[in-house]
Amino acid sequence: QRYFQSEAEMRTVESTARGECSTAPQVIRPWFRVDVADPAPLPNALRELWHDARLALAGKAVLGREDIEPIALYVNVVLPARGVDAGHYDIPRFVGLDRTNCPVWLLAVMLASKLFDAFHRPTATAVVWFYRGPGGAFEHWPAGRSQPPMRIEVRDNTALVSDNDRVFHRICSVAPATPVELWELSAGARLELSRERWLLHDGTRAASGPRGQARVSLALKFAAPCDGAEALDLAHVRRVLQADLEQRGEPFRLPDDFETDPESVAVLARIHARE
Repeated sequence: QRYFQSEAEMRTVESTARGECSTAPQVIRPWFRVDVADPAPLPNALRELWHDARLALAGKAVLGREDIEPIALYVNVVLPARGVDAGHYDIPRFVGLDRTNCPVWLLAVMLASKLFDAFHRPTATAVVWFYRGPGGAFEHWPAGRSQPPMRIEVRDNTALVSDNDRVFHRICSVAPATPVELWELSAGARLELSRERWLLHDGTRAASGPRGQARVSLALKFAAPCDGAEALDLAHVRRVLQADLEQRGEPFRLPDDFETDPESVAVLARIHARE
């Protein structure tokens, strides 16, 4: 959630994911993420995971490609709470554009629109769990959201590899028997995690609990190249999206700074919701 510049951008990503355009206030959930290798240098302690042949083999099987490489590694920590994740897709990468140089709401719209598939980098995500508590199962819909989901219970020191850019998925409630009653968090909330406890800071408020309550996972992303695709830039994306608006008979014109324009965010979210 720290990758969003506004509530409207957060709403756009959730709307494109769930196939509906909502105006409901967006809630900051007790879900924290930190990058450890994107683009930060890889810590020595994680080099073995980065080069794990078993995860790479599974990634190749998921994508049906041999030419994949690890590109990112990050940590997710979810605190004990109900309804943390209503379901989502991961933020995609395109040749020339990713979340380091493009708003995440726009990346979500680009994939949902299917107008930039030739530039999308096929990505497999290996999720490695370090959690022994109750709840926190992984649900995903590999056959599409019209079909029943597959539910995978979390087991400590195990992993799952999936195409999370294109497969809808969610984290089930963590420690549902002992959830922590948290206030409505602000975007500035911060989490400290030690061997014994977790400690949440949010302005003048704080909460804490045993370390074992926190669902910790590592996500390692593998990507394949897009052969022959030239790097995208925002000007190119604007031209393609504008042409699509005109073809649909939409009178709206995207301004030059459409990537930060609230009205552009709202219009594109309404049009490009995933089915």
